[in-house]
Amino acid sequence: MSANAAAPAFRSEPPLAFGDRGVRLLLCFALVLQVVAWTWQSGYPLADAVEFMDRARDWVDGRALGGDRTIRSFAYSAVFVPLFGAAHLVGLDDLRPLLPIARCMQVALALGFVFVCARFASRFVGRRAGYATGALAAMNPFFLLYSSWPISGVAAALFVTLGLERLIERSTFRREVVGGVYLGIGFLMAYQTLLVILAVLVGLVLRDGWKHKSAVVAVLVGLVVMVTVQVGLDRLVYGEWGGSVWRYTIDNIGGTATGWLVNLGFRDTAEKLYSWQSSVRDFNVDVGSLGTRQRMPRTWYITHFHEMFVAPVIALGLVGAWRAWRGRIGAVGFLFAVFLANLAVMSFKGEKSYRLWLPLLATLLPAAGLGFAWLTTSDGARAAKRGFAWAAMSAAGVLGFVELDKQPLRRHGVYWEAIEHVNAELETHPPPADRRVRVGSAYPWAVFLRTSPSIEMVRFDHPLEAYAKLTSDERAQIAGVLDSLDALLVHLPVLTRPEHAELFRAVNERFRVRSAFYDQRTHAELGPLYVLERHRTVARARRFFEIEQVDDPATYAGVHKLHRPIDFVRETVEPNEQLTLLGFEVEPMPGSDHQWITYHWYAATDLTLNYRVIDRITAPDNKHSWHNNHHLAYAALPPTTWKRGTVLRESYLLVASADAFYANLPYEPLGGAYRRGDAIPARLWIAVLDGEEGKGGKQLVVRDRRNGAAPRATIDTQTLWNVDGWRFSPTGLVQIGGLNLPVHPWARVPDDGLSLPE
Repeated sequence: MSANAAAPAFRSEPPLAFGDRGVRLLLCFALVLQVVAWTWQSGYPLADAVEFMDRARDWVDGRALGGDRTIRSFAYSAVFVPLFGAAHLVGLDDLRPLLPIARCMQVALALGFVFVCARFASRFVGRRAGYATGALAAMNPFFLLYSSWPISGVAAALFVTLGLERLIERSTFRREVVGGVYLGIGFLMAYQTLLVILAVLVGLVLRDGWKHKSAVVAVLVGLVVMVTVQVGLDRLVYGEWGGSVWRYTIDNIGGTATGWLVNLGFRDTAEKLYSWQSSVRDFNVDVGSLGTRQRMPRTWYITHFHEMFVAPVIALGLVGAWRAWRGRIGAVGFLFAVFLANLAVMSFKGEKSYRLWLPLLATLLPAAGLGFAWLTTSDGARAAKRGFAWAAMSAAGVLGFVELDKQPLRRHGVYWEAIEHVNAELETHPPPADRRVRVGSAYPWAVFLRTSPSIEMVRFDHPLEAYAKLTSDERAQIAGVLDSLDALLVHLPVLTRPEHAELFRAVNERFRVRSAFYDQRTHAELGPLYVLERHRTVARARRFFEIEQVDDPATYAGVHKLHRPIDFVRETVEPNEQLTLLGFEVEPMPGSDHQWITYHWYAATDLTLNYRVIDRITAPDNKHSWHNNHHLAYAALPPTTWKRGTVLRESYLLVASADAFYANLPYEPLGGAYRRGDAIPARLWIAVLDGEEGKGGKQLVVRDRRNGAAPRATIDTQTLWNVDGWRFSPTGLVQIGGLNLPVHPWARVPDDGLSLPE
């Protein structure tokens, strides 16, 4: 067919309608996929999934909203106001049922998008292509990831597609105004759609010219109407006319323009713009960083394109683009131009996420739908082409779920596990009727709508993760909140950052460890989550670390039933420094069924270095080992601050696997064949170094307190044992003792005689 061929026959087909049997089957198909994706996930994927619901609840409860940091519309939050309003009206104390209802509301919006996307495509590429477009939208991995969470991108995509549907071809002025209003509502749902709207305006000018500018005028009219509505909504909700609109505009358009100016060589102009932006928005100016503000490369969207659109979808899209060019289907080119304009601008933003591309799905998928339709039409379609099309469509579904599975689907689910554990304990041991248990959380949004009525969630005025950047007054506010809490949920990396040592000491002083939750397979990036409870004067309480002065370490060791102390001596200074390991203890840790190991250290002399401990636990097969290299007391209580006679008790979560706390590494449990049973006979090995991590360091000498000898000097080089019963590893770690580690449920394998999985 030549480029001048007549318009395709499907131009005369009526668009898809909700009453069509095929449409209903499509929506059932989409619903099944969403249910599957729902079951794969646990925990909110990000804070945005809570923010809109939280704002709706606050408005219903009469709390003040807004502030000088608000850059989002209340429009999408308003979707959930009836839900929280009804709960408030009936006096519902337990709000946990509201979350699945809110998620079902989002699923309904997502199904609406699938339908509108299919109908939209059917208007200019045919009904068959419309069905394919809707199916591809339903199978998109990022659509599946967010379609069951209250995130505004799906609603924005719905209204942007409704707007494009009325503007993709010339029509009546009234219809075009409605299209502009829909685009404006999309802007209210998510301000990021402003880029889409601007690209559509430019595209309409290029398509129609100034002589036929009714569509441009209509879009501007609709957009102005909805922006005016938003300005009034800001006044109603936030108490400020258009506050969120102008702040978003300055933060995003100003920031992007600054980046463009720097890259075009206009650095002085960029610095002036950045300084003005900083003064208006009240944040610190750092003009020296203008050239390095790009945190993700500009090519990120291109190099990761296959994650958003899997290879079969790209292939169908290329076929569809070729078919659109041959058949002069200008709408496909128009949509592609809108996409490219957005890609060009969004590539200059520092933060990148395919969540921001949800409103752009309708600009690319119709081409893929057209490709599928052309390959499968009975008119001249060969069996090979039909087979390729259906294989591509099937592979798109499979690979969509493969890409979905690569996303952090359960990363924050650990917070749900922890708060459910707390809820269960409070049901068993309820607090007095006149009070609720005050609980704080490092990520308060992660347990939103997951707490029982017995819990009062207390918010910090400032995020714990930003502790190092807070002023002394702001840190004092955090200390005041900590003093008021009965319990705290916190993941360990928040406390162990070197710049957070003060926060770690404050938390450790007030709380003891109740339980710990961690799954290396899904939580490694977040780290272990601890449930901490108010510390009372209770013997044997689990603490991260604590120190005390003792006169007789032997008496202390006897009280704690510790055996065989081992002396580590630094002989490179005079007088020598000595750190003694009095012993260790291992006990079960409630929560995720891991263990809790405690080391008892004794400062036999004054110490002048912050020593580093290398500790390993190995199983008989020596295939994998638990690594826990650390500074004493998590570096929060350096040995240089101790006095002679100080005892340190430091405790760590013992996860019986290799590289247990490293993200993106496979789960490799210890134990070998012992994983078929109940316990693993393991060994603990330790060395003490006098150097900082990454700077080498010399091992302290192990001395036999019975004769003062250095046993490592007399070991057998073959067996690594000496005649007095000392054993060392090839790298110089001394064997401290043995322990029986329970086989974790995740690590257990059936006793079926088959080879163990690698």
